Amino acid sequence: MADTRVHFGPPDGPNSMMDNEKQIQRNPHPDFKSVENSRPDWQDKPIAWHKTKNPDWKLGDGPNDGGESLKKEHVEIDPYADGRPATFNYKLLISAITPRPIGFVGTRSKDGSSTNLAPFSYFNIINHDPPLFIIGFAGGWHQAKDSLANLRDSGECTLNIISEHYIEAANAASINAPFGVSEWALTGLHPAPCTAVKASRVKEAVFSVEAKLYKTEEFESRATPGKKTGVLAIVEGVRFWAREDALNEEQNLIDPQAGNLKRESDKVVRLVLDIPHRRDWSVTTQPGAWRRVVMNLVGNALKYTKSGYIRISMRTRQAELDPCQESNSIDVTLVVSDSGKGMSSEYLRSGVWRPFSQEDSFSPGTGLGLSIVRQIVQGLKGTIDLKSEVQVGTEVRVNLNLPLTESPRETDDDDRYLPLAASKMRNRAICILETGSPGDLDHSVPTVRKGRRELAVAVSKTLKGWFGANAVVSNLFTALSTDIIICLEPQLELLTTLKGIKSPENKPLVIFIVLHAAEATALRSDPRVLSSRLTVDIITQP
Repeated sequence: MADTRVHFGPPDGPNSMMDNEKQIQRNPHPDFKSVENSRPDWQDKPIAWHKTKNPDWKLGDGPNDGGESLKKEHVEIDPYADGRPATFNYKLLISAITPRPIGFVGTRSKDGSSTNLAPFSYFNIINHDPPLFIIGFAGGWHQAKDSLANLRDSGECTLNIISEHYIEAANAASINAPFGVSEWALTGLHPAPCTAVKASRVKEAVFSVEAKLYKTEEFESRATPGKKTGVLAIVEGVRFWAREDALNEEQNLIDPQAGNLKRESDKVVRLVLDIPHRRDWSVTTQPGAWRRVVMNLVGNALKYTKSGYIRISMRTRQAELDPCQESNSIDVTLVVSDSGKGMSSEYLRSGVWRPFSQEDSFSPGTGLGLSIVRQIVQGLKGTIDLKSEVQVGTEVRVNLNLPLTESPRETDDDDRYLPLAASKMRNRAICILETGSPGDLDHSVPTVRKGRRELAVAVSKTLKGWFGANAVVSNLFTALSTDIIICLEPQLELLTTLKGIKSPENKPLVIFIVLHAAEATALRSDPRVLSSRLTVDIITQP
């Protein structure tokens, strides 16, 4: 380790750093907030892997632009040319060398009296055995700010990799805070304890490194001899921290998607069953073949849909026969659609029906599902169509002509239950409470809201078609005049609203639909449900 012990930070150190910022003018906008507000809203887009631009490239082929880059001229730049400020080199380099990883460095003073958290764009890994990282600090030792001063004094730090779910907080840590003021409080991030170093790591980070100082090197300006312009620190990683859900079993790979965290409500996949009322669904077919078709199509949808919805719909119509003949079959259409990752147009053309074919070779499974479904459907003399778009979703449509059963089906408990339930529900006013906006069906809105809307419409159709209820998807104003209010997600504040508005003898039945039994159990014991003085039923989504 280079031993260059010096006095840190003369009184004018921070002021000098502020003057440098004024000269560099990294932010050219006097009112950046107004510029930011004019930009499009943030969109959560998963990382996608693509082929190279020319996957057929061979050794010696050269650039893939057809020689266009050879037609362009270059300008030679002397970094030390007369009259060229050193800050021009800084701005040129950070605009040219992109993307760059950002090192989010946590430090602690040697006596523990102060802590610091700051982002650094001069950061990278340079070796794996030992694990070595570099951090570049602007200014020399005499201008050392908190992070450099703490690192030099204590000989240790943490390196935290920034992800989308705390990007605003990380950006706030770049503030020019006075010495001794911790950025932890300014960011709202949470310090987590380490094992080999005393500095804290960022609890929200997917990956963090405990590091100890290996070597430092101070740099002198070429343009202004004698002026110290930067310090390079090489640190050695002595412990790694990886978020459990992002790490593979061998502990040697991090899932890059793990940094794109979504709220739990954004990760909901709603299963929408859209099956209209029909007096008798009895047909003659091969149950094993039909079961395989449904299981494969729904299984694929579940496998590739992380949020939004999976819709399973059935439609029938009498087969078109000779008018003189009695119709003894029906045309059945099964549609399984989802808001999943979708498939590329190239894969749809070349590989979607091919056995042992998967667009993502790392995806689990054998790649036989769709080819088997196609063979079964063709064996039943039916047709199958598939539409898909990357990051929009997939729709598979199966059409079969199936003979009706010749003998009446034996009645069961369901046959006796449905008429009884329908007699009690007929003409009852029911509101499926909206939680989104009227534009929820547009592709520009998040898929989770589309899924919620799809489910609401399907529930409304089922209540109308199967039970004869007067069901509508609407808002709270409409819900207040109905007999039953169905909430596709628990809305406990609704109970407070109803308790204050509706009279005890005129309060509606409230039904909350939850995702699983554990959530239902917790909700049933919630004080807000127990004290609501309402009839609240909690059921789980199928």
